[in-house]
Amino acid sequence: MLRYCLNPLFALLISLFLSTAVLAQSDTIKGISNFTLDRLGNCYAVKNGSEIIKLDANGTILNSNSRRDLGTPDIIDATNPLRILVFYKDFGFISILDNQLSKQNDINLRLMNIASPTLVAGANDGGIWVFDSETVQLFKIDINLNQSKINVDIRQLLNQTIKPMRMEVSTNFLCLADEHSSYIFDQFGTYSGMLKGIGAAPLYQLNDNLLTTGNKNGISKRDLKLFLSEQMLSGSISSDICKTMIVEEKTWQLNIRQELTRSEKKP
Repeated sequence: MLRYCLNPLFALLISLFLSTAVLAQSDTIKGISNFTLDRLGNCYAVKNGSEIIKLDANGTILNSNSRRDLGTPDIIDATNPLRILVFYKDFGFISILDNQLSKQNDINLRLMNIASPTLVAGANDGGIWVFDSETVQLFKIDINLNQSKINVDIRQLLNQTIKPMRMEVSTNFLCLADEHSSYIFDQFGTYSGMLKGIGAAPLYQLNDNLLTTGNKNGISKRDLKLFLSEQMLSGSISSDICKTMIVEEKTWQLNIRQELTRSEKKP
């Protein structure tokens, strides 16, 4: 009988390769609390509370980053694939990572006199939009991480207080969505109008001028530049889905059991 003795290092490499291969073939990753996609189809997800992982469009893990001193991230924004924003709401803190998930910079928003930041999103010029729930204002941080002159007092503008749950930014627009409506601004923070009945939903995705939303009742899209009426699409979002995003015909969905699933078909 022949006996084979593997070099320990070689055995470890084989083990790592096989574990990666299995993960790459898996359609579901457990222990995910939030995720987002960049325009290239890469996925950034919060796993097991504090770890951030990056996966390619096929579901293979590429990089990871773990920072335990700030707890669980509330938002990951990948508007700029080279500049990932990780927002920790309880601390009013943004950690900026590069495309390999290595730290580039940190921002303490409270040191900028933004008392209660609740939503953040990357701007198309490299800056950062921040919504402050206490003052009901939109703040803009410029690419040099200084507070810019753009400051939108939404309460005064709309003569009402809003409590948005989502903020999405594209090249031309910024959308703030509460439970029932969406408030549309251009890239400079100028108010464009309100979409009644189009509120935050499991599928709430802004690509250029197109806003796509969906829940268990159906999926629709609207051209914000033309403010056209909704166009209903086929399909719907299951009631157990918390978040859905679609890039390049690939659909990623997070359910209430913290399971992130990738599929090649639309919902």
